[in-house]
Amino acid sequence: MSRRFLPLLALIPVIINAYAISEAWFGVLALLAYLVGCGLTLGPRLAPLSPRPLQLGLGMMSTLAGISILGSLVYYSATVTTESLLAVIVVIAGLACVASPNNPTTSSLPPTTSSKIDLALFVLGLLSLSGWWITIFSTPITEPIRSVWLALDPLVLVALGLSSLCALTLCVRNRSLDLALVLTAVILFSATSVVAVTYDLGYGFDPFLHRASVAHILDHGTITPKPLYYIGQYALELTGVKLFSLPVFALDTLLAPVLAAFGIVMALANRNASIKSPSIVLASLVFLPLAAFVQTTPQALAFVFTAWALFTSTRPRLAPAIFALAAVITHPLAGIGAVVYVVLLALDDIPNHYQPWRVASLALVTLAAAVAIPMAFVVQANLAQLSIEFSLSNVFKLWRLPIDSFLTTQYNAWGDTAYFFIGNAFLIVLVLAIIGITLTPKTTYGWYVPGLVALAMFINFIIISLGFDFTFLIAYERTDFALRLLTLTTLFLLPYVAVLLTTIWKKLHHSPVGLRLGFTVVLSLVFVTNVYAAYPRHDNYARSAGFNLGPSDLDAVSGIETSAQGEPYIVLSNQALAAAAVSELGFKAYYHEDIFFYPIPTGGPLYQHFLAMVEDKPTTTTMLEAMDLAGVDLAYFAVHSYWWQAPEIIENAKAIADDWFGVGDNAVTVFIFRR
Repeated sequence: MSRRFLPLLALIPVIINAYAISEAWFGVLALLAYLVGCGLTLGPRLAPLSPRPLQLGLGMMSTLAGISILGSLVYYSATVTTESLLAVIVVIAGLACVASPNNPTTSSLPPTTSSKIDLALFVLGLLSLSGWWITIFSTPITEPIRSVWLALDPLVLVALGLSSLCALTLCVRNRSLDLALVLTAVILFSATSVVAVTYDLGYGFDPFLHRASVAHILDHGTITPKPLYYIGQYALELTGVKLFSLPVFALDTLLAPVLAAFGIVMALANRNASIKSPSIVLASLVFLPLAAFVQTTPQALAFVFTAWALFTSTRPRLAPAIFALAAVITHPLAGIGAVVYVVLLALDDIPNHYQPWRVASLALVTLAAAVAIPMAFVVQANLAQLSIEFSLSNVFKLWRLPIDSFLTTQYNAWGDTAYFFIGNAFLIVLVLAIIGITLTPKTTYGWYVPGLVALAMFINFIIISLGFDFTFLIAYERTDFALRLLTLTTLFLLPYVAVLLTTIWKKLHHSPVGLRLGFTVVLSLVFVTNVYAAYPRHDNYARSAGFNLGPSDLDAVSGIETSAQGEPYIVLSNQALAAAAVSELGFKAYYHEDIFFYPIPTGGPLYQHFLAMVEDKPTTTTMLEAMDLAGVDLAYFAVHSYWWQAPEIIENAKAIADDWFGVGDNAVTVFIFRR
């Protein structure tokens, strides 16, 4: 059978699973068959200069992005059902058949030499990773904790460091690209999947909201009001559940780490193959902002799609355009960078005899991109009638930028060294990238485009972090939007870091072995510190304020629901209990259309009342004001034993509450207030 019809053949197990078997194990096999079928036909069209394995990978990535795009279209135009999602993958399969070239071209991977040494490095890297994974799997986290590193001994990073050293050595040897790619991808997945593997009950707050949204759409076919973003992620997860019977929780927690690790490596490998670049450029991934990929959110997935667009070969431009579109419908804040990147690449194609028009177009698009996100915030705030203030004079006070720096010492050699890299991560990448820009061959196609996007995103970062005051958000959330732009800027600077690393290695190629080994060791240490910094830390240098959801949170939500006996109520609590409520009860109750019955910790009015109860003295007046806000006569106030000054808060609340009860050996104390 011709390869052209493989996508249609791969639909058979998908249909069988969706309508007959409905088992996760069979769904995984059906998904792999479908992705491979589409990947084999799309890959040669998207990356004609790449080896066949890399074409397959890029085709599979484009198929996933296509599901995200067309699945979003279904969501906005129809009800999400098994049939409508099946129509999406049928359309993609059909497009893959049509797009398949009649005479597909390919290239071969570089020949492997010194295979025994390379294979030994590969095996040693996998053995080191086994030590990492044994430790991770043997350390499940269920009780509330401030940092994963309080449960995991940071010394386990030595195993990850050794494996990264093996991968970097494979990269600099530049002889076994296939082994280097596989090991690099597995290492990146290991580094970004700690949350997905260790936190059995879930982590953070936003993922609970998004999983609840997916569950609601699964039950009702839609959700109202329909958001203008996020759906790129929901489409992938809904397809995974409806057609391939994948569990929502496992799919959601693993989606971003899996797609980031394997997709970014595959995209970069395709780019290297198309421009005949040495595999040392993979070493630039040690500076990848890993914190952006450790938990699945629309923002994280949009960063993934953006990285795919950036690192994929710039010609032909179809794959980057697909990834950019998937990014912008998943989350515009990250996706706009990808779209600007693709547009600038297209403008760079303007013939030389239209040079003035090309330069003017590039400048105009870059300028528009530099203010696009602040303007979008203004428009959105006005539509939502939210309070937002802007000061042009503050934009020029660059010394106030929320860019971390660490130039002090606590007289701990290891700690000070690690935090030098952690605290100055962006500044280090910026300096390396500026040097890399000066070394980039100016004849390289589109060489300056990532730099223009990085400049535009950094200007957005300056305007939002200095010029705007998001008064409707609580204090610690107000810089969050701006810091996401710093992550985006870092991504678009990495190609120039790769140029610098390549240049350095060429200089070291004939240097003593010790000097070359030192180069790879330093990069490995940077990667290890990057992994450590990707998760909340609670040590002598940093203090994490957040706790994960624990069993007592679920018990408290159940106890409150039982206590209310069907009567409308509100709860004043912290983020963990609100996450537990969303997990257990979904979007059960809203008052006056926009007041959720648990506080949303992004500046919502109920959360402000909770802060008043725990930061000031608990009062009946505060509870009555919260009840008035929602229009209910029953309210609960929950205090965790780990909260600062919890004993004092609890004793003061007992004096004014109508009743109270504790759960989980009083890990959570719940107070009842009636009007």
